[in-house]
Amino acid sequence: IKIGNRSGHSGKGTLSIDEFKLPVEWTPEGAVIQKEISCGKTAKPWDEFTPVVRHVELELKGSEVHDRLSVTYGFRDIATEVDKFVLNGSPIFFRGTTESRAFPGTGFPPTEVGPWKDLMRTCHAYGLNHIRFDSWCPPEAAFSAADELGLYLAVEVGTAPAQGDGAAVRYRIEETRKILAQYGNHPSFILLTTGEAIAGT
Repeated sequence: IKIGNRSGHSGKGTLSIDEFKLPVEWTPEGAVIQKEISCGKTAKPWDEFTPVVRHVELELKGSEVHDRLSVTYGFRDIATEVDKFVLNGSPIFFRGTTESRAFPGTGFPPTEVGPWKDLMRTCHAYGLNHIRFDSWCPPEAAFSAADELGLYLAVEVGTAPAQGDGAAVRYRIEETRKILAQYGNHPSFILLTTGEAIAGT
């Protein structure tokens, strides 16, 4: 857990993680807190067949601060074995489509969960379990819908000039960090790539 600090002053307080309470301190730069909390042996993993979504409530109280955050997450483990992807210990085959930001009705992607659920239910109706976002990252609503319905999302950082361009490389690295920080808690966020058609790759 990363505690930000816009005040520029040190402080201390209590961090609540659901029913657990931890004394914490932060410097003018903030703090990073690591705490392992058991969720019990009955916690079920997330996948397309059992999209079990969990929530954790965070609350920070202390020196001139009172902040709350609700985070959605799910338990899943993705890996590779020779020539296949493995999710939660079982081989997985991605049956997907590509989403290329084609939203002529509005000119921009939906920012509400409902339209994304409609799109993803259509994917399910055709036997698909995967959406690749061609050279872009969707909004929060897409991840929330996919978490609930059990779709695997492949996000791309975006298009950029040649691989050897130092500014372009720095841009992709920074964008990758931002995407992971913002959406990395979503179990549907399965794959992340730099992008496509980048010269020099």
